[in-house]
Amino acid sequence: MGSNHNMSFISTSTFSSRPSLDLILTRPPSYLSAPPSLNLPDYHPYPLPGEECIQASPLGRPRRTGTYQKKSGSVTLILTEQPENTSSPSYGNQGQVNGVIVLEKRDVVSEVYVKLEGEMNLVIPDQGAHTMVLFEEEQLLWKTSNQSNSTSTLEICPSQIPFSCRFPETFMSPMAQDQLLPLPPSLDVFYPGSLLTRIKYRLKIKVVQGRRRQSSAQSVLGFLGRLGLENFKILNVPIDYLPHTRPPYSVHHLICGPLSVPGFLSDLKRSPDEWVQSISSIKSSREDIAPCVDCHLFIPSIKIFSLADTIPFHIILTGPIRSLQEFVPSSCLPSPSPSARRNSSRSATAQKCSESVIYIYILRQICAKINNGESSAEGTGVRAVRNIIIGHGVVREVPPSIDDDLGRGDEGMLKWEGELSIITGSLTSNLGTFDAGGICLRILLY
Repeated sequence: MGSNHNMSFISTSTFSSRPSLDLILTRPPSYLSAPPSLNLPDYHPYPLPGEECIQASPLGRPRRTGTYQKKSGSVTLILTEQPENTSSPSYGNQGQVNGVIVLEKRDVVSEVYVKLEGEMNLVIPDQGAHTMVLFEEEQLLWKTSNQSNSTSTLEICPSQIPFSCRFPETFMSPMAQDQLLPLPPSLDVFYPGSLLTRIKYRLKIKVVQGRRRQSSAQSVLGFLGRLGLENFKILNVPIDYLPHTRPPYSVHHLICGPLSVPGFLSDLKRSPDEWVQSISSIKSSREDIAPCVDCHLFIPSIKIFSLADTIPFHIILTGPIRSLQEFVPSSCLPSPSPSARRNSSRSATAQKCSESVIYIYILRQICAKINNGESSAEGTGVRAVRNIIIGHGVVREVPPSIDDDLGRGDEGMLKWEGELSIITGSLTSNLGTFDAGGICLRILLY
């Protein structure tokens, strides 16, 4: 072999039997077939008896292949990538609006525009109202290059004009000191006599008909066109903008796994990162007789859930026995003696406390604010707050266990566990939390 510098993997003086690097990289690997006696395990989408789900990621949404169509006169709008048989087009995070404008009377068209815009409206009766443009994006899709209405040089508009525009990720809110905030979802909530909140998006098609053949019947329109008073057609299409945040993993393993057994405190010590704890004090009207009770609420630390998720939770009440006696029926209380608590029958305690005294709900809170004047400082303006129950929990009493010993004879502990779920079809239940300056939506456990 010659001494070509591009072939320097093999020596020119001694030929080696070892294959060159480029041959090794391009040679396909060899695969060994499994012996016939090796039986591969069966796979199932759900755990079988004796198995448990450790972790599962939620499935992605299938690609949408439907179309949305709307016609007004000689203008037809077709939007692609929509759900089948949809009555209103919808898009997700920074959704891209793709479509086609179909025109019939093309010889009179001089310009074609498409505009995507968003607007927020707030009304608090007897207090004030506010309207704010979230964003506007307009594109000139086609414009004639002719400067005259001569029929010999008339440029005909295409019969189909494709377009594409995208929802922005953020918008600038003057009600939040000109901060860049994430674009909020579509919203339409009305409480008669108290609050109206509306966030709406729309796609606007504008077809300018500034050219007319100068027939006797159209001479007036042609004259108005030369004066700049063009005739135009507007096609407005409301659009639902529904951004979603996909949870990184499912919380199903916290329900079917070992963390749902009565020994929750022991499992919490082994997996503290799986849960987040919130502590609040429950005060009595006579603290000299019944001191306050501490309420410990545990929910999955992920804090982002799918609308279809069943969310596990644990509630633990700790405090003096005399306070717990005022809070719950005496039949549900543990014995003051730790040894007696260990020897008590768990099943008997569960039967006595079958009727829970704990209720938990998923609360959607809608906050609206209208600033007075131009100031957007915190604390100024008019505020309105409304709450909606969008989910509820199933609560079960947890029998006492050996882990319940608090180390003091006068202290007691009561435990509950359960699951939360969204009420299907409830108002705003399909919306996540957001803050748009004038409007914010929060989720609370109540």
